[in-house]
Amino acid sequence: VNGARVMQDQTWVRVQQKTFTRWCNTYLVERMLKIDDIQKDLHDGIMLVNLLEIISSKPIRHNKRCRMPAQKLENINACLAFLKGEGIRTVNIGGEDIMNGNLKLILGLIWTIILRYQIQISEGASAKQELLEWVRSKIPEYNINNFKKDWVSGKAICALAEAVLPGQMNLPGDFSGNPVSDANMGMKKAKENMYVPALLDAAAIVYNPVELAGMPSISYFR
Repeated sequence: VNGARVMQDQTWVRVQQKTFTRWCNTYLVERMLKIDDIQKDLHDGIMLVNLLEIISSKPIRHNKRCRMPAQKLENINACLAFLKGEGIRTVNIGGEDIMNGNLKLILGLIWTIILRYQIQISEGASAKQELLEWVRSKIPEYNINNFKKDWVSGKAICALAEAVLPGQMNLPGDFSGNPVSDANMGMKKAKENMYVPALLDAAAIVYNPVELAGMPSISYFR
């Protein structure tokens, strides 16, 4: 049982890692930057500075040519101080954690940034509940109550895309009955017609649903 739980945890981390990396890159492309390995590529704070500057439209003073560990740490701490100034709580994470590649803490930090700058609309409201209510208002017939198992048929992602921009698909006639194919169809149409980035692979939606990966993807539809 413990072995299966460890494998499941590792799978969830991998899905989050891929999704959060893609999310960052949808913004970083504006400056022709790209994260390949989110565990390593934030080590000097440069990518993190650029990401925060892009999504907040605010400058962050930093060392652009940092080579020494102290300079890298200074950049990362500047980012953490910036987030604090924005009213964003970063709990149990320090500059050393990012510089040394603590993956779980890095993913937690990116999730905090996603929540603040993309998902949460109203101050003090539950970001998850807000997004769920929006989804339910668009596709009430699917009775969506979470960002995991309620999406595994692949049909809800298609229905949401069609609800936001009607005319992309002929539903339910276009459903294949294959969850991965249907999820892929919904994501493909949303990317082509609505410029919704494909943060998640169709197989991940169906076989490895992870709430923290699903929410950023669905929030783009809103």
